[in-house]
This record gives sequence, structure tokens and C-alpha cells, in this order.
Amino acid sequence: MDGEHRVQMELISAFREAVAEGRGKEEIEEILVHLVDYTKIHFMSEQLLMRLHGYPRYRDHLHEHDMMVEQIDQLHERYRAGEAELSAEIAGSLAEWLVGHIRRTDRALGKYLEAVTARDH
Repeated sequence: MDGEHRVQMELISAFREAVAEGRGKEEIEEILVHLVDYTKIHFMSEQLLMRLHGYPRYRDHLHEHDMMVEQIDQLHERYRAGEAELSAEIAGSLAEWLVGHIRRTDRALGKYLEAVTARDH
């Protein structure tokens, strides 16, 4: 999971940097599409792990994922609407949110999965 989190953070940073540098709309759009797709796939894999191992906080974790996906979709819509500066602000908020999510929610999931795996072996 940590490797996937790094990729998410790199994509958010790449988007913010591209907007700040005034790069072309096509390049920025491509970064955003990668961010949206990658995040949704990452969340699906986490959710599958949680269901497979009967994670007791599944619903709360899922709710956080849903909120993040909504924010990323909003970021994409705002950018498409020509609101690049606002999009960069949203991306900054997403990065902060993601760091907090990793430190709290994903760390708790990781500890649970380690305990379940150790118990099963």
C-alpha cells in the first residue's frame, strides 16, 4: 500500500507543479486522468482487502474513500471548467487529506492486516 500512496502523492504534486508552471492543458489533463484512475483503483484494492479479511472498520474507511473520490472528481471538473488556480488549491487540500488518511486510517488497516496474517499462519 505504501508504494501506491507514494504514487498518489506524486500525481497530486505533479498536477500542482504543472498548474503552477502553466504547462499545457493536455499535459495537465493527462495528469488528472491518471490521478483519478489510479486513486479509484487503489481504493478498490484496499476495499477488497478489507472485505476479504473482515475488517471491522470497513464502512468508516469506505466513507473516507468515497469523500476522497468526490474531491478528486470535483478537482477534475473545476479544472475542466477553467478554474486552474482553484484546482491547485483543491489539490493541496487533497494532499493534506491523503497524508492524514494514510497516518490514521490506513495505518490502522495495516496493523489489522498484519495481525490477521500472523494469526492465520
